[in-house]
Amino acid sequence: MPSDSHAETLKAISDDKSLLVFKTIALTSPDSSSLQHKTKLTRKQYYTRTYRLIRAGLIKRRNGKYFLTAYGKIIYDAQKIIENAHTNLRKL
Repeated sequence: MPSDSHAETLKAISDDKSLLVFKTIALTSPDSSSLQHKTKLTRKQYYTRTYRLIRAGLIKRRNGKYFLTAYGKIIYDAQKIIENAHTNLRKL
């Protein structure tokens, strides 16, 4: 069940490994084994990160594959804007 807390959403993508999992899902819609392999996370790290992302309502798993929810797509687009702003910070 998705969380109603904005803090829960931000916490779910707040560390580099969680953000890597989130971005990998957004770009490739991988299955479990390829996601764990692509991100090079330990089993515990992998399950902790995917659990947080699911709980925050950012991703879902169907037929063995992960994908972004509608809310996850909005957050992914916002994250790309933030990343772009950070990249161009010196130009501002």
